[in-house]
Amino acid sequence: MLAATQATAPNVVQVRTQDVRPQTLAPLLIPILRRYEKKLVAGALLVVDEAKSRVRLLPLSRR
Repeated sequence: MLAATQATAPNVVQVRTQDVRPQTLAPLLIPILRRYEKKLVAGALLVVDEAKSRVRLLPLSRR
């Protein structure tokens, strides 16, 4: 939907993990959110899993 509408907001954080308990997610997400803070303020899609993270600024362009 973000790409189709060329939306610039809201931010989206997608977490790909089996264990969604707060005590597991917090140590994973907090450093990543801090690392990408400026991009999230600008509007972004953030995808996180246990091994990596990536961010794309909004609006998303079709490739």
